[in-house]
Amino acid sequence: MLRGAATPDELEQSLKRPVEHYAITLIGSDLSSLAIEDQQALKSKVFLRPKKTKQKFLPDQVQLERSPDGKQITAAVFVFPRKTTTGERVISADEKAVEFVCELKSLSFKVQFDPRAMKVGEEADM
Repeated sequence: MLRGAATPDELEQSLKRPVEHYAITLIGSDLSSLAIEDQQALKSKVFLRPKKTKQKFLPDQVQLERSPDGKQITAAVFVFPRKTTTGERVISADEKAVEFVCELKSLSFKVQFDPRAMKVGEEADM
């Protein structure tokens, strides 16, 4: 309940609404190397790739969050669609492994995760 702006019932109902995006957040004490990349590079060189289809899914949005003094980037939020333009799921219900890949000049890594472990309460977040 944010400063009394919503009742507990309203908050509970908002959690039950379907979410249209996945968000992956990188957090670090200093991710300032991301600031040297232009927004287009951040959107085209960072992607999700389900193991089954090997298809790359690019983020719709990238948000860089700064420290209170504004000198360092402390987080990067990559927002990906849950469905393709044709309405298919980006991550299928039976997918066992998805890679989050970053191939920037300033930062490069690949992380694999099991989407079946993503939960909202007791239910799968697929």
